[in-house]
Amino acid sequence: MDTIIDKRQHILTVAKELFATKGYSATGIREIAEKAGLSLGNFYNYFKNKEDLFTCLLDPDIMLEHMDQVKQMINTQFPNNFKDIIKTVKTLIDRDFQKFRLIFIDLTEFNGKHTDKILDRIIKESTVTFDDNLKNTIVGKIIKDEDYQFYIKSFIISLLSLLVIGKLLPSVNFNNISDDYIAQKLSNVILHGILL
Repeated sequence: MDTIIDKRQHILTVAKELFATKGYSATGIREIAEKAGLSLGNFYNYFKNKEDLFTCLLDPDIMLEHMDQVKQMINTQFPNNFKDIIKTVKTLIDRDFQKFRLIFIDLTEFNGKHTDKILDRIIKESTVTFDDNLKNTIVGKIIKDEDYQFYIKSFIISLLSLLVIGKLLPSVNFNNISDDYIAQKLSNVILHGILL
C-alpha cells in the first residue's frame, strides 16, 4: 500500500507533468486529482490548494538537489573544467526537463515569485563557493579581477534559459546537437569571447 509520502510524491509527479504541458492556469485541481487516482476531497489531505502544490514543485531544495555535484566541479579545476560544468547542468536539465520548464511557467504566471528564490539560492551558493575556494587563488591570475558576482548571475540565467529554450523552440532546437558540442562552444565563448 502507498505511504503518505509515496502518494504525495505521485501527486507532485502528475502535477509537474500537467503544469509543464498545459501551464498553471489551464490545469485544474480536479484534473490533477483524477490523474493521480484521488478524489478531489482527498487531494486536500496532501496540499492546501493548487498554489501550494506548485510551490512545492519549485521548492529550492528540490530544484537544487544536484547542486552539490556542480559545486564540487567548481571546487576542483575551475575554470579549466567549464565545459564539464556546462555538460553537467545540461544533463540535469535533460534528465528532468519538465521541472525546469516550470521555471518559465512561474515567470509568466507568477512573475517569477518562485524562480527568484531558486536563483537567489544558486547565486548565493555559487558566490560562497567562489569566495571560499577560488577567489584568492584565481582572481588576477587566471580570471580578471572584476565584478564576478555579475558574471555568476549572467552565466546562470543565460545557461538555464538557453538550455531550456533550446529544447522548446524549433528555431533554436539543440536536440540534434551533441552535449559535447554545446558545452565546448559555450565554454569557448564564456572563457575566450568571440573576437580573434
